[in-house]
Amino acid sequence: MLAMLASRLEEIEICTIVIEDSGRVYASTTTLERKDGSVVEKVMIRARPEVAMRNEAMRHAQSLLVEFGLSRRRARRYPRKRPLREPVQGPAGA
Repeated sequence: MLAMLASRLEEIEICTIVIEDSGRVYASTTTLERKDGSVVEKVMIRARPEVAMRNEAMRHAQSLLVEFGLSRRRARRYPRKRPLREPVQGPAGA
């Protein structure tokens, strides 16, 4: 299960790099020729598939972290432990 989490985190990083380099959307152009001989170009703006892939990977990684007990909710349940020794104090008056 830890390997699966590592794989998902790597997938998130890769998708994030692609999204940062190429943007969240891309344009798809289609050229049509009408019967009268005129040419029409249609442009469709679509979401990059990497955006959906990253969202799915992030949801899965979050659920894996919860299974390991590494969520914020779980962290709030356990109080922080005090240090075993007192911190070292500097010279008086410094």
